[in-house]
Amino acid sequence: GTSIDGLTASGDNISSEVNEDKSYRIKPRVNIDINQWWISDEIRYGWKFVQSPDRLSTPTHKVHGVHEPLGWDAAYDQLTARLKAGTSGATAVMISPMLPCEEAYLLARMVLDADPDATLAVGPVPVHGEDKTFPGGYTIRAEKCPNSRGVRQSLELLSDNVLDYDSFIRKLAGGSIQTVLLTGGYPTAWATEELLNALAGKFTCVIDVLPSKVTEAADLVLPGATWTEKNGSFANADGVLQGFLQAIPVREGAKAEGRIALDLAARISDSDRERLDIDFVRQMMGGMFTAQLH
Repeated sequence: GTSIDGLTASGDNISSEVNEDKSYRIKPRVNIDINQWWISDEIRYGWKFVQSPDRLSTPTHKVHGVHEPLGWDAAYDQLTARLKAGTSGATAVMISPMLPCEEAYLLARMVLDADPDATLAVGPVPVHGEDKTFPGGYTIRAEKCPNSRGVRQSLELLSDNVLDYDSFIRKLAGGSIQTVLLTGGYPTAWATEELLNALAGKFTCVIDVLPSKVTEAADLVLPGATWTEKNGSFANADGVLQGFLQAIPVREGAKAEGRIALDLAARISDSDRERLDIDFVRQMMGGMFTAQLH
């Protein structure tokens, strides 16, 4: 599959060698303007969480403090009811910088359909160490997510007030938010104690790929997909927007976040479910998203 590094902000061009619907090896793809012909070891080996036996593979909800599995339809019904029942401005959605632009847009649009005054935020942006540039210009990025800029730009198409993670936690602690939708997709645990504390007493739905303290705390958990299982685009550390294609099928029992967004949007507006067509979403988004992707 023709892809882009989904673990750091480098935007390195990669190809995924696949056999029987599983990735076996990530190799660099030549792009003289971005990564030349290099990739870092973390990109070469860090993707293995995609095939983790711990991957979330069924929706669950909390019953008397314990997570019980439930079907997708029942999970959607539960979340739709919460989104539609809230008072104006009582909903918040946090979009992870691990997600592509198109899914960020669809999720935020869906939440705004239910609550036009909802709070939109970008999830935590992990940074480890400092950028390291090698002779010849190849750079290993300290920012360990692929799309913090693209997610922000996607949300700013829909709102003039997109919060960063710290501002989002302060807003949650302020008390007006009653329903929270969180997205993850990070290869390691990402939720801070501050977030877990701020979620207390709120109805929380988490779309994620691996179990964690935040999925444990959530009222509703929906299993999402990793970037290798979907189509989309990422804007790298230099703001270059690059498209990528699905390399392997979505993990059985899980769904791509864009698919989840469209399923919920159909329920919220009581209309037919749209097909997930990434090119069509880009046309809807317009501007830089309809320009030629690199």
